[in-house]
Amino acid sequence: MSFKSNLESLIDKADITSVSILELIIKTGSDYNCSDIHIDPSVSGASVRVRIDGVLVEGCQLMRETYQEIISFIKVSAHLKIDDHYTPKDGSFELAHLMIRVSLMHTHQGENVVMRIIKKEQKVTLVDLGFDENSIKTIQDFISRPSGIVIISGPTGSGKSTTLYTLLSLFKNSGKNIVTLEDPIEMKLPEVRQIDFNASRSKSFSDMLRHILRQDPDIIMVGEIRDRETAELVFEISLTGHMVFSTIHVNDLRLFEKRLVSMGVASYLIQAVPTLLIGQELVKKLCGCSEGCGLCNQKKYRGRTVIYELSDSTQTKRDCAFQKAQQGVISYEDATRFDTVLSS
Repeated sequence: MSFKSNLESLIDKADITSVSILELIIKTGSDYNCSDIHIDPSVSGASVRVRIDGVLVEGCQLMRETYQEIISFIKVSAHLKIDDHYTPKDGSFELAHLMIRVSLMHTHQGENVVMRIIKKEQKVTLVDLGFDENSIKTIQDFISRPSGIVIISGPTGSGKSTTLYTLLSLFKNSGKNIVTLEDPIEMKLPEVRQIDFNASRSKSFSDMLRHILRQDPDIIMVGEIRDRETAELVFEISLTGHMVFSTIHVNDLRLFEKRLVSMGVASYLIQAVPTLLIGQELVKKLCGCSEGCGLCNQKKYRGRTVIYELSDSTQTKRDCAFQKAQQGVISYEDATRFDTVLSS
């Protein structure tokens, strides 16, 4: 059964409260492995859509009163000002085994809500993400060094944060002091000191990084390299004997150094630090059914896998994509897209 049909049938089964409807939307979205839930206001109420495998899928319609009650409940749960309808707001709350990250923004029809669903207890490995045995060994060998930088690059929505958290989970029970600086914290990790930059607005991102160095860290994770000062600090921290993990928005590994230089980082600093670059994108996996089924929402695709390349390897994204197409994991049509990108 499709997400829309399933959700509507569950809501129609009983005369339930607005809060129960929201819980049903979140639980059903989680069951279908959706990453985000959108509540888009309209004159008469609101429409619910969810993002499944990177594509927005229709959910259900909400009456205006139900929509307003849901907005109020979300604000209270996320500890946001309930009477402020115009200021953009970010927060989070927990529901059962899920952490819900919330973003609200005013539109001319009302407050638009996007909720990111994160499964708190979900244990993901590099194999689950789609990395092969040789690449995993390359990554493990590099992060076993006392110092260096691991940077994951890719466009928005390419799974960089998931890969980052998965790499940090490899240090569980390692006796390492791991400290992160994130904006915001997307997933809570045991045995990791996670710092939410949103809660420390009196300090700049670079100031917070300098304070972290006084916490005797072995490993530091910086959510994203966004400016020159942060980029320089990341490389300087690694030179002092730390392993650093971070992400950057670059679509091609060959543009990595050029991107940093354009920020104002000196080339000699970039070249002085051992660096492992992981460039990745997400591609939809074939469901395995012949004509579409309820599990794949009649789309013939279910779930996504990472297409990647490492700076320490000769394998390109094109090689990775065609290898997975030969294994029947993704379609040859999707694999060909990386062949076109490479030759352009």
